[in-house]
Amino acid sequence: MRERDAAVPQGSGLRRATLSYLVALGLIAGLSIGTHVLVDSIVQQQETTARIVNVAGRQRMLSQRIAGLAAELAAEEDSLARTALRADLDDAIDLMARAHRALRRGDADWGIPATESPAVRRVYDSPPVLLESRVSAYVGQARAFSRAAAEGGIDEAALRELRVAARDRLLSGLDLAVRTYEADSERAIRNLRHVLFGVLGLMLATLAAEAALIFRPLFRRLADRERRLVELAADLDQALTLSTAELRLAADIIETTDEAVVVLRRDGAILSVNPAFCRITGLSRDEARGRPISLLFSDRQDPAFYDALWTEFAEAGRWSGELWLKGMSGDGFFAYLTINALAEDLTDTEASSVGVFSDATELRRKDETIAHMAMHDPLTGLPNRDLLWDRLGQLMQRARRGGCYAVASIDLDRFKAVNDSLGQPFGDVVLRQAAGRLVIQAGEADTVARIGADEFVVLLEGRETAADYAVRAGHMVEALAAPYTVAGREVRLGASAGLTMCPGDAATSADLLRQADAARRRAKREGGGVQFHAAGMDTLVQDRLRMETALRAAAEAGDFSLVYQPKVGLAGNAVDGAEALIRWTGGAFGAVSPATFIPLAEEIGVIGAIGEWVLRQTCAEARRFCEAGFEMPLAVNVSAQQLRSGALVPLIEEILRGSGLPPASLQLELTESSLISDYENTVAQLAALRDLGVLTALDDFGTGYSSLSYLRRLPIGFLKIDRAFVMNLETDAADVTVVGGIIAMAHALGLKVIAEGIETKVQAQILAGMGCDVGQGYLFSKPMPPQRLRAWMASRRR
Repeated sequence: MRERDAAVPQGSGLRRATLSYLVALGLIAGLSIGTHVLVDSIVQQQETTARIVNVAGRQRMLSQRIAGLAAELAAEEDSLARTALRADLDDAIDLMARAHRALRRGDADWGIPATESPAVRRVYDSPPVLLESRVSAYVGQARAFSRAAAEGGIDEAALRELRVAARDRLLSGLDLAVRTYEADSERAIRNLRHVLFGVLGLMLATLAAEAALIFRPLFRRLADRERRLVELAADLDQALTLSTAELRLAADIIETTDEAVVVLRRDGAILSVNPAFCRITGLSRDEARGRPISLLFSDRQDPAFYDALWTEFAEAGRWSGELWLKGMSGDGFFAYLTINALAEDLTDTEASSVGVFSDATELRRKDETIAHMAMHDPLTGLPNRDLLWDRLGQLMQRARRGGCYAVASIDLDRFKAVNDSLGQPFGDVVLRQAAGRLVIQAGEADTVARIGADEFVVLLEGRETAADYAVRAGHMVEALAAPYTVAGREVRLGASAGLTMCPGDAATSADLLRQADAARRRAKREGGGVQFHAAGMDTLVQDRLRMETALRAAAEAGDFSLVYQPKVGLAGNAVDGAEALIRWTGGAFGAVSPATFIPLAEEIGVIGAIGEWVLRQTCAEARRFCEAGFEMPLAVNVSAQQLRSGALVPLIEEILRGSGLPPASLQLELTESSLISDYENTVAQLAALRDLGVLTALDDFGTGYSSLSYLRRLPIGFLKIDRAFVMNLETDAADVTVVGGIIAMAHALGLKVIAEGIETKVQAQILAGMGCDVGQGYLFSKPMPPQRLRAWMASRRR
């Protein structure tokens, strides 16, 4: 009975032991499987991280290599070397694109299985990394740069953008991707480790009796995993070595490039330079280090230029442009300079910015030579037809604003016979001598151009009348007719010249040349000399002489008349005065325009007598206006000769005393050119007139040569805007801007503004809106005799 009772617990204990063993075995098996899964997950995560680092290192190296090859390709001038560089660049771009595809879809050669690429893509495509767009954009930029280089065009802006993309966007993106993935991996591994430690704790409790049977295979697996971790560490070390090689490559590029590289501290002092910097500037590294970058700045740019440079750099973190620099010898050279701020994490090296420049003096000189050759005749060095067209257009624009110009077409008579008989080299020497004679005869402002074999065109400026231009053209013909000596042989040639005036009836530059050419051909038919284009202009000199005689007689007899054009205040429409305008009916000449006889009077020396007559008549009329109850100033134009004579102020004092006219009722208008001709004397006389109480105005402002520094010193009270700026106010925004600027400037100087030539209400409204004080023109009234002016003013009172 005891044996059966004893057998029962023994059998029951065996079953329990077996059951316990089986349960422990099952639990250990489950824990072992879970441990294996966790360890595999950790290892796979670490392997993926290593591959990411490896591929990122390759992409980092390739991006720098692409930027470096692009810089070398932009600087290389040898065609064979450029071809080789472009091939290397295309290979690097293809490797970059393949690395990108490997990350996107997997690539066994790159060590990225397709099953693991989704995890890689998730990191690469997630904000803020977004390497998909950055790499695609960079590869696209690199391919576009390579295609442009293949077609012969190097876009400096594209090169800078490629460097910036590699440095600021792609490399930072790669570093961010690596850091992001490593952070994700660390979190995943940390979580897996926590679970693993919990499982191991359960296993330790369970393995108290069964450790030897269960953990032996696990230890083998752990040993295998340790071996794989060692292999991964070796891969990481290889990636680090590759990155170090990239840094050495970048340093070698800086040391061997032909562009000067200078690293600056925050205070602008030089921290380090490369050999190209030493070669271009003549400074050694020791001489340059610690000295300010401003030692390279040339005096060809004023201090304001450099202030603007540093201001833009401080605001944008970069500056690029063309400027003149100087080396150790003091000789200047033309350069293209780029300065970029460095990353803030480099401040522990004292480096704040880096500048890159190259000596482009020779390239600039070549460009200037090419530009000169494109616009000048290679035989004589004179302007060619293209430059002549440009100068003709400018001359016609100036003629529309006022002035007298002429175009002369000149060729050599019998030149073809000389050229054919004595040879082209002989003829070339003759042409060079002829060109030199024309340049000597021409004025500084004149343009002498060669447009054909022996055909020259001269644009004549700075004369007052057609007769003056005819005399100058005659001198040129005489100079060309002098003997030519070539290789000890003397030949004589004649010359024919055709003149046409500008402004005239020519509507275009082509019309001017055609008219001058027609006159030249007529001169050639008549045996040489000078001929005018228009029929009857050949008698202009005789007409001028007759007009001089008549004008002298009129000046002695006071055979002139005055009309008055009122001035109206634009704000209240009240009469603000009137301008006296002289008229002359010159007998057989009829009514002669003041634009014609006033310059002639100045030339023949009778302007003083005419001016005195105008002053006396105007003051007497102003007195009559005052007696009739119309107290307002009357304006008189004063010539430059009257100012230079020194007798103007005493004359006005005498006229005012004799007429009993208040000085404030007289206003003098002077042109800009009359002021500049003798500035200091003019200022003194204007000051004396101001002390008398006589009003003064600067007439035709904007058409002369005065500067703001002169203007602010002039003791005047009014500024008169020329009609050339008023006539197009309704249609030309540029004229609106100019007039508005003149009005604002005048008011800032304490001057009132008068606008002449107002013909429409819209013009008056625009001027009033800009603050113009007084208007004058046909909108208000045409010039009229004094009796009509008094009646006109009386009618405005009613």
